[in-house]
Amino acid sequence: MIIVIVGLSLVACVVLSIGAATYLNYQTSHDADQARFGAGSAPSTELNGFYEGKNFDGLGDDWTGKTFDSATNTGINTFTNESKYKFKVYQAPGLRDNKTVLRLDYNLEGNPLWMRFIKDEMIEVSPGNYLGKVTFKIIPGLPFTATYFELTNI
Repeated sequence: MIIVIVGLSLVACVVLSIGAATYLNYQTSHDADQARFGAGSAPSTELNGFYEGKNFDGLGDDWTGKTFDSATNTGINTFTNESKYKFKVYQAPGLRDNKTVLRLDYNLEGNPLWMRFIKDEMIEVSPGNYLGKVTFKIIPGLPFTATYFELTNI
């Protein structure tokens, strides 16, 4: 009996997770920022140094931006009191968009397990201004976008 209850609980968690992901995908795909994202293109130059961030939703009030190292194609998120969550940088096809994007991949040793499922995708909306989306890739073939962010080269 306990095995059945645990099994049903796990199924319920999976169904709720897929439902939440579908809802987030619907919200973000109908957001005005999705139209901006669709109109942009992959950055024409390599990003290097600190880029100030604008938090749209869910990234935390202490997130200040990202620092890029073009020599190693890596970067790290910058917060008020620390830097954490390293990522590797490369161009790739969009997970949900039919375009080439700059991918920020957090599947690196040293990052918490939950961060390793995140793939930020960025495009350039104007010179020195970049729009990104935080995309989770947990279930193969079913990535979902949680929120948007903006970076400016100051």
